[in-house]
Amino acid sequence: MSAVDDQPTRRRLVLVLGAEGSGGDALAGVLRTLGMGAPQRRADPAPTGEVPRWVADLHEELLQRCNVDPVDARPSAWFDTGRLAHLEPLRARVHRWLEERLVDDGPELVLRDPRLAWFVGVWRSAALRCDADLSCVTVLRHPASSTGPTRGADDDPADVSSVAGWLNGQLHAERATRGTARAFVRHDDLVADWTVPVAALGTALDLPAVREAGANDIRAVHTYLRGGGPTAGRAWDDVDLPAGLRDLADRAWDALGGLVETPDDADLLARLDEVRADYTTTYDQAAALTWSSSRAAHRAGLRTLPAPGRAVVGRGADRVPHGVRAAVPAGLRRRLRRVLGRPGTV
Repeated sequence: MSAVDDQPTRRRLVLVLGAEGSGGDALAGVLRTLGMGAPQRRADPAPTGEVPRWVADLHEELLQRCNVDPVDARPSAWFDTGRLAHLEPLRARVHRWLEERLVDDGPELVLRDPRLAWFVGVWRSAALRCDADLSCVTVLRHPASSTGPTRGADDDPADVSSVAGWLNGQLHAERATRGTARAFVRHDDLVADWTVPVAALGTALDLPAVREAGANDIRAVHTYLRGGGPTAGRAWDDVDLPAGLRDLADRAWDALGGLVETPDDADLLARLDEVRADYTTTYDQAAALTWSSSRAAHRAGLRTLPAPGRAVVGRGADRVPHGVRAAVPAGLRRRLRRVLGRPGTV
């Protein structure tokens, strides 16, 4: 055996990003079938393509803590989840789990969960502490595929919300992975011939399990995908959207597609920054326009509470310490006062 063969395998953590139904599950399954490890516990086995229970539970817990939906369309939701990456107890908790998995399950791990993009910072910190190389693979699927399976009324609110969630998720996930070794894979390329995009990302990210895959490995992947690989998606012809939202989605889709060949192209990143800023402006304008509806829904929700509960909500602002109130921006304090109907209490 050569001296090179005696060297330990470099630790690697690959995060597969992409919303539910994007093809991320299939890609993670392909990587695992080719030999990259999946976190396992005897009491909680994680078959190929299945989300490890600990990871899924963690992400669900963190989203609930931040009051963020998995497909949240609010740009501010990324700030809410991003702050968690600075909490030392959480960083230590994830580090301990990842260290155990790298020791028990092998030095190369693939993690896949539709909520993973919200917490790239948490996993980046854990990988750094474990001395593991971090890579991110994002599966890109056309925004029309984020909508429902049947065509509804014009400007169906569910379709509008779904595409807005797609935009917010893709734009901010792309931003979160800058500076990290990364690759982008088109869902349609996986459907057409998985070997081409997978070989490309194996080379780009220097993944030995992919680069050194043999004929038996490739046959195993074909067998795995026959059990339910990625499927063709929808097109814009199936969806009715406001023109402005569709334009934003088209611009994002076009720029993201360019990252497949050049994942850190400066011009493409500038275009994505512009789309992200335009989307944030559009969302803020829509939120301001529907502020009365939000207040009405808030009042309706209060009326469903028992009288003691309404009193507690009404008195809540009085219990906020002055130092905390002073730290809240004046504009936000005014908006909160309007919602609570208690001038001068926040």
